[in-house]
Amino acid sequence: MIANQKDAVGLNDFNGGRSVTSRREDGRIHVSLSNRLLRGTPNEPSVLQVLAQRLEGQIGCGVDQDGQDGLLHTPSGDVLTIQLVTLPADPVINRRIGVGETIELDLTDGDAARWIASSIEHKRAVASPDVILALDARPFGLFADGAVIAAFHAAYPDLPGFNQIWLVGPEAPRTVRLR
Repeated sequence: MIANQKDAVGLNDFNGGRSVTSRREDGRIHVSLSNRLLRGTPNEPSVLQVLAQRLEGQIGCGVDQDGQDGLLHTPSGDVLTIQLVTLPADPVINRRIGVGETIELDLTDGDAARWIASSIEHKRAVASPDVILALDARPFGLFADGAVIAAFHAAYPDLPGFNQIWLVGPEAPRTVRLR
């Protein structure tokens, strides 16, 4: 179940994990994560489904050893290769999420932009530049806000990489194309 409010976005996954991102009065983004959110491979179908809804396409299975986490069949008949990466690319935070710790963080828009860029850089070393890179930002719904996207583009105007880069939020309206 997803709960959207003007200054807060929540996600409850079917595994019992929960996240809420909210904008504080000082402009910082408050992130609250709890109860073992689904991450990585087990969460790929959910991320791919949200991206397919945003792009109005259908998802097919990819071949992971070929660098395909999914294939997107577009209404025009194109088949696009999707590669996913979990946000953030920080192994300490991901370990804490994986064991079910409650995590409370306050981030600036610049911090969120750095998380996005580091996930792109992390995947750039191992994925083909021809793929569409989808960043799993489902637990971080406010990262799709204009202020975060503007901070990302200001700090990383020439970040090389992929055919397209999408920040995939908890639902299609919070999924934005970065490149």
